[in-house]
Amino acid sequence: APGLRGQSGGPLIDADGRVVGVQSHTASLDLGFDARYSAATGQVVVERQFLNVGVASHVDGLRAMLDAAGVPHERG
Repeated sequence: APGLRGQSGGPLIDADGRVVGVQSHTASLDLGFDARYSAATGQVVVERQFLNVGVASHVDGLRAMLDAAGVPHERG
């Protein structure tokens, strides 16, 4: 899923509004090219391009972990 640093611990939600995972970290993948454009000041700006991907633990694994530890939770 798209993700940004700082979103770890937050929910990953599907199109129906259900929590399907919890983001554990963000991977920043270098796309291998730069974007070049002119700023309003006329200066040429070069930015390395990255794809930020949020990596999540699936809700089934989280439920199994809670069950194994005897932690009560509500199933949806």
